[in-house]
Formats: sequence, structure tokens, C-alpha cells
Amino acid sequence: MPLLPPGVTNEDIQTLNVLVGQIFDSAQRSIATHQKLVIKLSALRDKSNKHGLESIFNKIFVMMINRILPVKKGETCADRIVKFVETFVSRQANDGNEQNTDENEESSIGYFAEFIIQHLRRGITAKDKNVRFRCCQLIAVTINHIGEISDDLFSEISLDLISRLHDKEPSVRLQASLALCRLQGVDEEEDEDEDEIGKTLISSLRTDTSAEVRRAILLNLVKTPKSLPYLLERARDVHPTTRRCVYSRTLKEIGDFRQLSIGMREKILQWGLQDRDSAVRTAATKMFVSNWLETTNNDLVELLERLDVLNSKIAETAMLAFFDSRRDVLDKLQFSDEFWQALSGESVFLARMFNQYCNAHDELKDLADVRMPELTKLAFLTEKYLGLLEKTGNDPELEFIIEQLLTIISTSDFSDEIGRRKNLVMLRNSIVALDLNESLINLSMEIIYKISVSERDFSQILVELIDDIRDTVDQNDESNESQLVVLLKCLFVMKSALELIRSPLEDNVHLNSLLHALVVPAMENGEAAVRERGIHCLGLCSFLSKDLAAKNLDIFVQCFAQGHESLKLDAIRIISDLLIIHGLDVVNEDSLMTIYKLYYKAVRNTRLPELQALAAEAVCKLLLQGVFTEEDVSLMWDTNNKKTKKRAYIY
Repeated sequence: MPLLPPGVTNEDIQTLNVLVGQIFDSAQRSIATHQKLVIKLSALRDKSNKHGLESIFNKIFVMMINRILPVKKGETCADRIVKFVETFVSRQANDGNEQNTDENEESSIGYFAEFIIQHLRRGITAKDKNVRFRCCQLIAVTINHIGEISDDLFSEISLDLISRLHDKEPSVRLQASLALCRLQGVDEEEDEDEDEIGKTLISSLRTDTSAEVRRAILLNLVKTPKSLPYLLERARDVHPTTRRCVYSRTLKEIGDFRQLSIGMREKILQWGLQDRDSAVRTAATKMFVSNWLETTNNDLVELLERLDVLNSKIAETAMLAFFDSRRDVLDKLQFSDEFWQALSGESVFLARMFNQYCNAHDELKDLADVRMPELTKLAFLTEKYLGLLEKTGNDPELEFIIEQLLTIISTSDFSDEIGRRKNLVMLRNSIVALDLNESLINLSMEIIYKISVSERDFSQILVELIDDIRDTVDQNDESNESQLVVLLKCLFVMKSALELIRSPLEDNVHLNSLLHALVVPAMENGEAAVRERGIHCLGLCSFLSKDLAAKNLDIFVQCFAQGHESLKLDAIRIISDLLIIHGLDVVNEDSLMTIYKLYYKAVRNTRLPELQALAAEAVCKLLLQGVFTEEDVSLMWDTNNKKTKKRAYIY
């Protein structure tokens, strides 16, 4: 038996044992008395230290802890003791910080904490899962409230806890991950042990099967340039609560979202705002509406500048979500004359989204009418930026500004005759004279269609447009290149128009003339690009005429059989749409088997997965139309390793 300090008897030790036991007994009954009990136990520890009984107190303390180690997770009494231990250790650490002039006191507290951890280490690898769980849990709450531990203990406990990250029990892995998160160094210069901890935690964050473990690491892992991409990656986690935590906690703790790359901002918004879980969408919206906007001093234009709206795929969805959450902003937005004269990509996008949102809600349409310029003014504005585009060439920002202005014009009221005429002249001149991109041509043709009195009137304008475009070729310029560019432009303008027209081809003399004067010669052209565009236009014309579809179906079948990948895709789209629109009336008995074989080959074409998926979707639609029978489709049912094809069949 060890020698006792002078003046200390065995009875004193037994009394200390009883007093500590009574305190722990009271602690397991109610959390409400924990503060008082912590004060009593602290006083008892101080008194023990003064009489040289520090080591004996520590042994008694861990003996009390031993009582709860075999207790399973969820037992209230044991959980209260864990909470009590955490409160007590925290109190000792705080008292030590307040009395930092006393080096002996600091040493005593450090020794006490390390004694507890060393004792609990022995149970980390126990056979009993409850013991492993409680040991990891107590280590986690102890580490959380102490300042420093020795390097040797740091290395030892790190290895022990890392081994528990692979425990078969999720509850053990959870507590081990929490403890390791608290061992992380916050300094930029990490030692090897700390770096190993970070790598191991990131690995568990990405691969652990338990959502609780992944979420615990997500919320406690130190945010560093190394760990940040992996933390944000959890926005694609399979568990909705974990995904929500990324938006409600992780991104909020990061602070300034501008430290993220443009690509990462885009992904974060896309994943959150398009999530299938409403709670995640709400959290992502709140992050965008509140946190990100506050970072830019509530400046919407600056916020949009941080999203790169010229190339963004999610900015539109983000702004619609913003207006849904902040209807009050709609009343505050003003678009002055100075605003329209100095447009940027972000400012015009804001105006376009304001106009789009208001027009989508009946109660806000009047607000859009008041805030947006009149039709004539919009035409002059667009004309101004078209002039700038002509001078500067292909400027992506100018093209974007013009696209947004045209989108606003497309939602305008065309009852204003002066504005209607001005827009028609402006659009015709720009299509003829300028080298507009496909998006601008499509928008321009859509507006011309809305301006036109009827489809016959629209078709007449189309004929005049194509004649004017052809006239732009210099008669003295015999180069094939310039003629090819003009021909391709004519075909694209016709394609854009055909996508809008709905009346039968037989009733439209202007379209018939273009069919024979433009489309048929394009089909016979020596340039592959011209032929492909001609085939596309022929397909669109066939949608408007059953006789034309029946007459040219074999051409599309031949394009599928002999064409390259993109032509095969176009051909099967056209054939499928023709069968859906006109039914089997366009297919004679001899051709029906050819059509069956075509789809069979497309569905079985493993070299072209996109073609497979497109054909599978078409087969399902044609099955609903009665073109194919279930027996025919069953022959094409092999969906091994073809996710897009399988999704089409499920549809």
C-alpha cells in the first residue's frame, strides 16, 4: 500500500471516495443540479490537491466514470454523467485560464485531463461496443475543453481514434470523428499527425456509410483551402439533412462566398436550388437571399457580377427564387433612363428577370408595364447596342445585352403600332446586315412571329428576309466561302421560322416556294453542312404536311443508315416526330418493317449511348401511340449499364 501524505489517513480516502460517489450519484439524476455539483466537486479536488491527494482523487474520478462505460447508448443516466464530466472538465480548464499566473495549477489541470484520456484509451479497443462508444464519447468531451496535451499523448490518441473511424458501429465512429475534429490544428502549418488527421477525416466524410458520421465531420472539420472542396461536395450527399447543413451551416461559417471559385458558386447554387428536397431548396434560397446578398452590401447587381451571368446556367433560377422570397425588393427596384443608357450584362439581366417574374404573376403585370420602357424605346435601345456590336465584332457581353433586351421585347404588348413597326424594321435590318448568333436569330424570329398579323403574313416576311440576305452577296465575289455562309444563314432563318409555324404547308404558298427554291437545292448541295441543315428544314416542313412526310420518309431513313453520329440523331428525331404527328399514315406496309429495324438497330447500338437513349425514349412514346407493340419493345429491353436508356424505359 503506498505511503499516504502526512496527516492523511485511510479514513480520509474512504471519505473522499464516498463524497465523490455521492456527487456522481446526484449528477445522474438531474442535469439541473450539475452546476452546483461541479462547484462542490471542484472544491473537493482543490482540497485534495492541497493535502497531496491529487492522484488519489484522479483515480476515484475515473473509477466513477468506469461505472457508465458498459451502459448502452441512449441511457439517460449515463448521458447525464457524460454531460457532468464535460461540465466539470470545462470548469477546471476555465479556472486554470483565470489563474494563469499559477503554473502549478495549470500543470495540475493538464495532468488531470491527460490522466482521464490515458485511462479511457484502454477501452477504445474493447470487445464491448458500449465500452468503445463511451470511451470515445468521453475522450471527445474531454479534449473539447482542454488547451494543450503532450506531443506523445497527441500522437497516441490520434492513432487510437483513427483506428475507431473504421469501427463497425456507427455510434463509435461518430464519437471518434468528433474527437478527431477537436484534435485538428487551426494553424496553417500543420505537423504530420495533424495532416494525417485531416486526410483521414476527409476520407470518412466522403465514404462513411452513416449519414450522422458524415454530418458530424461536415460540421466540425476545420475549414481550410484543402478541406473546403470536400465539405462543399456534401451538397450532393444522399441524405437530405446533410445536404441542408451545407447551406445552413457550412457555407454560412465560411463567410464571404467570394473566396469560392466562379465554378464552385455555380455548382453550389445549382445543386441547392434544384434539389429534390424542399428543405434543402429553402436553405439554399436563404443562403443566396440573405448571406450572399449581405456580403455584397445588398447590391443585387454586384451579387450577379459574382455569378458570371453571361455563362451561368443557374442565375435565372436563383433570381426567381430571390424574388419569391423577397417580394419587397420588387417595389424598390427602379430602372431610370441612366440605367438603360449604360447597361452591363448584370444590370440588363436583372431588368429582364424583373420583367419575367412580374409577367409570370398576374398581380404584378402592371408593375412591369410601369417600370419597363415602352416598345419604341426598347427598339431604339436594342438598335443602339446592335450598332455597338457591329463596330466591335463578336463581343459576348454585347450579344448577351441584346439577347436580354430582345427577351424583354418578346413579352411586350404589341398593340402599339408605332413600336411594332419600329421593332419589325430593326429586327429585319439586324438579321440581314449583321452576323448574329443563333440565339439572337431565334429570338428575333420569335418576335417577328408575334408582330405578324397572321402566319401567312409571317411567311411573306420570311421570304423577303431570305431574299434580302441573298442580296447581301457581292455579285462580283465569286468565292464559295461567302456564298456558303449566306446559304447557311438563309437555311437557319428558315429553320427558326418553321419551328414557329403551325398551319398546314398546303395552305401556305410562301413556304411552298421556299421549299422548292431553298430547301430542295440544299439537299443536293455538295457541302455536308448545307445538306444537314437542308434535311432539318425538310423535316420541319414534313411536320406541316402529311403527304410531304410520306414522300420523304425514306430520305430520313437513308440519313440514319449512312450518316455520321449527329446526322443519325437528327434523323431519328425527325422520324420519331413524324410518326407521333402523323401516325402510321405516312408509312406503307413495305416501309414499316424498315422502321422497326431502324429503331431496333438504334436501341442496340452500344457504340452510341446518346443514340440508344434517344431511340429508347422514342420507342416508348411510339408504344403509347400504338405504332409498336409490347412484343416489339421487349426485344429491345437490354438496359445493362445504360442509365439514360433505362430512365427512358422507366418513363
